[in-house]
Amino acid sequence: MTERLKEFHWTCQTKGKTENFRVFVLIVKRVVKNDCNRTRVNNFDEGLRDSLEKILTFYCKRENITYKQGLNEVAAPFINFRKSQVNISNIYNYLVLFIDRFLPTSFIDKDFLNLQCYFRTLELLIKYHDPNFHTFLNIHDLPSELYATPWFLTLFSR
Repeated sequence: MTERLKEFHWTCQTKGKTENFRVFVLIVKRVVKNDCNRTRVNNFDEGLRDSLEKILTFYCKRENITYKQGLNEVAAPFINFRKSQVNISNIYNYLVLFIDRFLPTSFIDKDFLNLQCYFRTLELLIKYHDPNFHTFLNIHDLPSELYATPWFLTLFSR
């Protein structure tokens, strides 16, 4: 097991080595658990949901970020490796490498400023490639935040 996952298991098994971790788990646990229960409902059993919850909780603690909805959908394809008996620490490492490479700023910003940049870029692309459609969206007050948030937060994994 990697040091990252050992730390998570040890901390959980001893009911939290530090007060900060216990507070973090209490604040985030309900949101993460709810998202895990809604993730791939027809494909994930309780064991896979538990693995997803552990990885998400540990990732947020380790990276010192607040859990953001959408992270569960990014992690879900990696959790499928558990079906092939891949070690959970390896799955965690794959997820970290993937996020570091393809979504390096997506989940670290409280205000989602990078997400706002994605929306603006999408709007400019639509305006350039299809001005009539861009006008239609604006007339009907349909900003890209309404339809593109899941796309960008989950890197189109949903």
